Amino acid sequence: MGIPGAVCAVRLGDFINAHRWLNGWSDMPGGWLMNDYDSKKQFRFSISHKQGEYLKNLIRQGTTVKVRAKVDSRYYTTGSIPYVTGYVRGSGSEGEEVMIVGHLFEWGANDNSTGCASNIEAVGALNDLIRAGKLPRPKRGIRVCLGHEIWGMMAYTAHNLERLRTKTIASVNVDTPAGDRELSKYHIKVSMNPNSCPSFVDALFPEVVRRYYDRFVPYKLFETYPYSYSDNLFADPSIGVPSSSISFFNRHVYYDMYHNSMDTIEKVDPRSLHDLSSINAVYLYYLANAGYDEIPLIEQLTFDHGIQVIINKARERLNRIDGIGDGVLFGKELANGQQIIEYYTGLQKQALQSITRIVPEQDRKRAGKDIESYEKKIDGYGELAAKQFHDTARDRAKNASLKIVTYKPPVGDWQIEAKNIIPKRLFPGTITLMDIPHTEWREVTSSPKSWSRNNWATASLWWCDGSRNLNDIKELVELEAGREVRNFDLINYYRFLQERGLVEFVK
Repeated sequence: MGIPGAVCAVRLGDFINAHRWLNGWSDMPGGWLMNDYDSKKQFRFSISHKQGEYLKNLIRQGTTVKVRAKVDSRYYTTGSIPYVTGYVRGSGSEGEEVMIVGHLFEWGANDNSTGCASNIEAVGALNDLIRAGKLPRPKRGIRVCLGHEIWGMMAYTAHNLERLRTKTIASVNVDTPAGDRELSKYHIKVSMNPNSCPSFVDALFPEVVRRYYDRFVPYKLFETYPYSYSDNLFADPSIGVPSSSISFFNRHVYYDMYHNSMDTIEKVDPRSLHDLSSINAVYLYYLANAGYDEIPLIEQLTFDHGIQVIINKARERLNRIDGIGDGVLFGKELANGQQIIEYYTGLQKQALQSITRIVPEQDRKRAGKDIESYEKKIDGYGELAAKQFHDTARDRAKNASLKIVTYKPPVGDWQIEAKNIIPKRLFPGTITLMDIPHTEWREVTSSPKSWSRNNWATASLWWCDGSRNLNDIKELVELEAGREVRNFDLINYYRFLQERGLVEFVK
């Protein structure tokens, strides 16, 4: 079939023979894959850099080039999306579980056959040890779930929403995890939870990863990152499953074999697979058994992590005031810095409070008392950090002979109107707007299906639980993003969503 502009040659580093693939095209801006509303001329053929140069030379020589291709495909119209789960039964009667997730349906060996393989190996090894009597059966069940990535996991979510909300303690996502163990440019990336889902797992899971690599692969670099839209939406507060994510990451150039034909089985490092399976098995089994006796360790890790978060935020805000020579702007940064330190102090307290989730009902009262002492310490440290920030900032202003102008938040027509709009979501996850012609969208020009702290359309949505007005929500997304909402009118956007039945306004 002949389609103008349907051939694309892409060079990937030195891989001149590599073919790059994309997950799909759509007529909808930012769309995901092909849908029934898309035009039927969506087929594209990716060729290697070497093949592209060959064709270009033919064209330069005046040669008429005809390409013939046979497309073996179809439209899927069953209305279902497949996923696979396996389960190791727990000994408790509450039906609680921990879960490990990976995505299927991509060509790559690393992305993401290795993720799924390491998940199956971790859970399978635990199951073998339990059956053999070498490990006691854990209190909670351990589930492995494999399916489509990102929005594709909503099929599983829709069918199991109540269990996820009430019985699933935590999940870990594994993606592209088995690159060359010896290459220094590949380091271990662990992603945290969004601010709307504060949890102790942001301290616990990285600690398991750190201890493993410190002991067995001490030369391997390991770093934590803020939440990013990984292969599931379970950390969405309307679902409420704290989710960690682990992968290999190339800090200099994006993963060399990402979405291309060079991602073959011989590029998989069995040692990396062994590492990931071991880490995940330990974490899953520990969390599946965790109860009151594990609180001292988990609350100490959560407290230490919380203190480090507060330190980092205070340092970031001090760096922002360096070199400011305007008293008005300095006053604004001073007020913002104190607010951010206070906000992140509160988040660390919420993470401590989340520990009670692993404690049986009869032990939660005394567990709460244990945790309360750490909350008071966090409070005290937050107050100290805010005071230190305030005093240091004022000293810098004094040394620069700068008169600080006290910042007053704006109160205008927008803020007055926003105060009276309290949106409540009607659906879990993000939204795609796929049923609305994109010519009718307001404020967004691309489908807001992907969560990002800098994507106001989705970052704000996760705070819409019917208890906050748009002033509150705007403030929360700005605190998480570390910058102001600009060129995006939340009032206009949420009126649009309300008119389309995607949110409702609480009166």
